[in-house]
Amino acid sequence: MTRQPIFARLAASARLKENQSPLFRWFLQHHAEFATALAGIARPSWKAIAEELRAEGLTTKDGNPIDARYARVVWHRASKACQAKPPSPAPATLPAALMPAATLPTANLGMLPHGIEPAEKEPRRFTFQFASAKDWTKEPNKGDE
Repeated sequence: MTRQPIFARLAASARLKENQSPLFRWFLQHHAEFATALAGIARPSWKAIAEELRAEGLTTKDGNPIDARYARVVWHRASKACQAKPPSPAPATLPAALMPAATLPTANLGMLPHGIEPAEKEPRRFTFQFASAKDWTKEPNKGDE
């Protein structure tokens, strides 16, 4: 018997999502249909919705019956989960034509279009000094105003 690599086993375990309630998983699977059913209803009757969901056999994570508040809260969490954007791919995996100019290898090599000179040859250098308390208490000179 061959054993799966650790990462394959971990990925399979992560997909189980045992910490999610059957109601949450149901809302994720039927999000589009349920959102369409609720569209245009300003204040849905979560009590009636909870009764229908209980009739379908859905329960909380602990196996308890669903009440109106639980159904509403889980629906909002599932909606947020469905609206969350998937992570964007790393820039290295994009073709060069689609890469932002800042990530291209030639972006910071000082290449400018013909005839355009850079604004400054050297970057500005700033010097910082600590202020002393006596500098703040001095009266301004008449010429400084």
